[in-house]
Amino acid sequence: MEPSSDSLRASSIQGIMKCVKAKVVPVVVYEPALDGPEFFGSEVIHDPEAFKAGCDVIVANCWSDELADVANKLYTRDLFKRD
Repeated sequence: MEPSSDSLRASSIQGIMKCVKAKVVPVVVYEPALDGPEFFGSEVIHDPEAFKAGCDVIVANCWSDELADVANKLYTRDLFKRD
C-alpha cells in the first residue's frame, strides 16, 4: 500500500497468498497501483473501504496509517511501524 511500492509483486507475498489459497480461503488484494481486475489469480479491489469491510483478516507487508481503523484484524511483520 505504499506509493510506488513493488512489494506486492515480491515472491514472499505471492507465497503467502499461495499458502492461504491452499487452505481454500478466498484471497482479495487491495493495491492502488494495480490496474487490472486480478493479481496472481485473486480479485483486486480498488476501494479501500470496501476492502476493509469485506475482509476478516488483512495481511500487510508493512504498517500503513490507512489500516489503523482495522488494526484488530491486521497482521504484519512490521512490528515497529517503520518498515
